Amino acid sequence: MARNGYDDEGDSQTYTDVEQSWGGAAPRIGIGFNAATENAGFVMDLHTWADSSIGVGDNCYVWVKPIDMVKLTLGKNDSSLGTSSCFGLWDWMRVGAISGEENDIFDKHINRNVSAIITPIEGLTIGMGMNPELDGTQYKLANVFGRTGAIAVTYNVAGVGTVKVGVQGDGRSASDKVSYKEGDTIYLDEDGATSSQLYKKQGDDTRYYADDKNGTGDYKDFAIINAAFELTAVENLWAAIGVKYGTEAYTAGGYKAYTPEIALAARYNADPVVLHLNGDIKLDRPDAEEDEKDGQLGFKVGAGVEYNLDGGLSLLADVRYANGIWMNGTSADHSDSLVFGVAALKNVTNGSIGVGFETWTNGVQKSATDDPELAWAIPVRFQVGF
Repeated sequence: MARNGYDDEGDSQTYTDVEQSWGGAAPRIGIGFNAATENAGFVMDLHTWADSSIGVGDNCYVWVKPIDMVKLTLGKNDSSLGTSSCFGLWDWMRVGAISGEENDIFDKHINRNVSAIITPIEGLTIGMGMNPELDGTQYKLANVFGRTGAIAVTYNVAGVGTVKVGVQGDGRSASDKVSYKEGDTIYLDEDGATSSQLYKKQGDDTRYYADDKNGTGDYKDFAIINAAFELTAVENLWAAIGVKYGTEAYTAGGYKAYTPEIALAARYNADPVVLHLNGDIKLDRPDAEEDEKDGQLGFKVGAGVEYNLDGGLSLLADVRYANGIWMNGTSADHSDSLVFGVAALKNVTNGSIGVGFETWTNGVQKSATDDPELAWAIPVRFQVGF
């Protein structure tokens, strides 16, 4: 990839690097292993990156089916009941408004260390799970299930579409909140960073909360409710809508960390052309520019077109926009994001190679040092699969 930016002296420069579409080190090479009989098996992924050693990938679990309609899993698991709105430049370089599209319609729900998938009748799937630690660390069952547990039900109506409903915990650490008096030094549960600056005054004592990263007081447990519908009744058209709602809106770092959200997506295949639309609305967002004024609307919209030519060649054009409330929780100038890009991709026997051009406003993400207000990049994409 080549892209523009400014150096420490403020002079315009062209930068280059190698990375994944989501920003991680590249190339990433993954190898999957699995073995199974009719009623039991295992799944394991190994990933290696060019700048580091080999390690466990997205999956490392065993599964058993005690009866035909029940599958139980144990271990690191990336299984999913989710629905996403990703398209186009998502697979190239995710900058600015190209964000938050994976499982935005409906969350995975069953990507848990312990899970059960039940299929009692055709079209109906019930999934549930939670995340007990895999290293022998013990936490209270109420905390583990309440904060990391999930239950989801999906039902496919043939020729019409799929209904999905789920509820899950907020996903934070299952460890208990720990408080200390003034003068003590404590450490955050997850990363070991000192948290002596995180406190809330209570009378003559200063109480520290290991789970409360900004010191505003007790962190309230809450659930996230998710409902979605995918429409497949119209030939060549797929459309989906999803709604997520948190039973508590809590404050983290001065911003509401969870607010009601509505995600939309559509895809129409008019061979050789494929049209894409997506959008996301976040309700009741606070505005940092207006002294945390609540009730603000954050929104993001996107549209794209793909044209598939003979010989494995495809072209795409993509545009996205997100306002400042959606992107950064503020209506301040230069806080929104407009992204535009085009690309050409050539499929070969067991892979693809392509080149694109992306440009975006306000230097959101992909910063080499300090981004110019209008940034550009030329990504070159390689992908191989067997």
